[in-house]
Amino acid sequence: MIEFYEKMLELMRSGKEFVLVKVVDRKGPAPTETGSSMIVFEDGSIFGTIGGGNLEYEAIKEAKERFKTKENGLKDYKLDEIDMVCGGNVTIYFQVFKARINVFIFGLGHIGISLLYHLKNLGYAVKLIDTREQSIPEYIRVNKYEDFFNENTIREDDFIVIATYSHDEDFKILKEIYKRNLKVKYLAIVASKNKIKIFKEEIMREFGNVDFSFLYSPAGLDIGGKTPDEIAISIISEMQSVRYNKEKVRHLRDDIHNNR
Repeated sequence: MIEFYEKMLELMRSGKEFVLVKVVDRKGPAPTETGSSMIVFEDGSIFGTIGGGNLEYEAIKEAKERFKTKENGLKDYKLDEIDMVCGGNVTIYFQVFKARINVFIFGLGHIGISLLYHLKNLGYAVKLIDTREQSIPEYIRVNKYEDFFNENTIREDDFIVIATYSHDEDFKILKEIYKRNLKVKYLAIVASKNKIKIFKEEIMREFGNVDFSFLYSPAGLDIGGKTPDEIAISIISEMQSVRYNKEKVRHLRDDIHNNR
């Protein structure tokens, strides 16, 4: 059972989506025990078992539906109705562990470290990528930043922040994203207006008319402050506005003023 919970912890830390299937009640001669559990992945593969047979088959089908609905819940199974002659009734609880949004931070500088610190409690799966040595759990070391894209899958709902020590390295990462025609929810570069203008011109010169709609640079909301922590908070504020589709950022006190 320790291996099962270790697997769950591994999946939760990595931000992968899965459904926990757990027998919570059993009546009659059912071929399973209360507490029996398995993990179901989106493709129908499993880790663990609730006893096999048609009960497990039906539970896997139900779990795959839960990936679509994202709803937790109980389901009762009368075993004679699913061609299990042993009879009995089983109640199964399905719990969906949703995939966390990936945030890939390129750059092990002050801003990158500050972003990692402030993002930890916001429900993201954060990875910090750099070419230098570092010993933190969220760190991925690469020989070249471009190597990261050869070894990892980027999803459309992922977030990327580019904040390396070098303008050249920043551009190489941006170029890699557009060369591969990757689309993400949020792509930020810590850059001046002039720097990002030059970057965009170079990208268009090489790849033609491309989609800059998900590119946020200069990165962050104008909330003031110039320290790495303050810059990180301004970027995270912008990330949150994109995450929750807030087209216009407003002060909550405006609700009071508008309702006078």
